Amino acid sequence: MTSAPTNNAGEKFLLPAGLGDGLPPEAGFEAAMVERLVASFARWGYERVKPPLIEFEDSLLAGPGEAMAAHTFRLMDPVSQRMMGLRADMTPQVGRIAASRLLNMPRPLRLSYAGQVLRMKGEQMRPERQLGQVLQHPPRTGDRVMPEPMQVDHRDPATPLLGRHRWAL
Repeated sequence: MTSAPTNNAGEKFLLPAGLGDGLPPEAGFEAAMVERLVASFARWGYERVKPPLIEFEDSLLAGPGEAMAAHTFRLMDPVSQRMMGLRADMTPQVGRIAASRLLNMPRPLRLSYAGQVLRMKGEQMRPERQLGQVLQHPPRTGDRVMPEPMQVDHRDPATPLLGRHRWAL
């Protein structure tokens, strides 16, 4: 990560640890890769869903979302006075959508999604806290496999890191 940028007056524009600005050309490359992946998923019959960035924590952290509780930023909704969570992983949200809003749709559902997630802390090998996720669910290899979200790594423009695999598109 580069040092904090300064303006003409020498004032620093600081960002929290693990967060950074997406700059050209990497930001454009990442956006193009995400769109290529989502378009590829659509060609295979996956329909895109778009979960909210933030939702009430009782639904965000229910069921499979409970595993992300320690990684989730929380804040109070000033309207309802209920606690909300900023998503640390989109997969539990897509599960909620499938089990509620798409309950009466024919199975198996073929869904894809792409978006940003935010974690409380980075990891030693990956200090970034804001990550992009792209996923198709269920994966083409079978309907009973729980997929691991793919995370786009804009630092390697030749072959972006997606989850544990390298893909060259």
